Amino acid sequence: MKTTKKTITFFLFVLTFLTVTESFCQFQKFGIKAGLNFSSVSIGEEFDPYPGKENKLGFNIFASYDLLNLKNLSLSAETGYIQKGFKYKAVVTNAFGEIIGEETIEHKLNYLDLSVNAKFMLRYKSVSPYISITPTAGFFLGNSMNISGAFDSLFQNYKDPVLDSLNSVSFGIKLGAGVELSGLIKKVPLTFEVRYNPDIIKSYDNYGVKLKNNTIEINLGAKF
Repeated sequence: MKTTKKTITFFLFVLTFLTVTESFCQFQKFGIKAGLNFSSVSIGEEFDPYPGKENKLGFNIFASYDLLNLKNLSLSAETGYIQKGFKYKAVVTNAFGEIIGEETIEHKLNYLDLSVNAKFMLRYKSVSPYISITPTAGFFLGNSMNISGAFDSLFQNYKDPVLDSLNSVSFGIKLGAGVELSGLIKKVPLTFEVRYNPDIIKSYDNYGVKLKNNTIEINLGAKF
């Protein structure tokens, strides 16, 4: 799709820009981080087509570049990929309406993530704790579905009209806490962080369904 090609092209441009610029700025740092996330969705009270929603395990990977690096404050441009989504149980009935089993349906929602990360840090020689706030824009790249159970064939051609019609751009804010570790690897600070990322606008709002993404990220990273 055209939107996906444009967002991927822009993603590659940003990564190239960050890498090239880093070589000209002695005091600014290029970073990478990756990890797992636990994601789900919240639905408005009017109508919920996904009863019994559960968290889904996904992953994320980011590149960042420090635009400002003071003793207790840093600002970074950040871009990356994050896999969100959720899973739920679907009841299977026979021709008489009797329940004969259930399927677990897992939806994966793929996003290109662009954000500005502000860290408020207490700097020490080896361990520097911080809190962070990160306004973010997510560009929807598409979705996929996995089904597990005894009746998989019933859902082979199923397409979810809600998830096929999500807004192309979502906005959220990440609230996080972490620690930067120095000295474990010479001249390469390591980071560990946890961030909570709820959408602040709806990704879908039609026919009584009001959907927002919610994600908890756990990331490990390094700065160069």
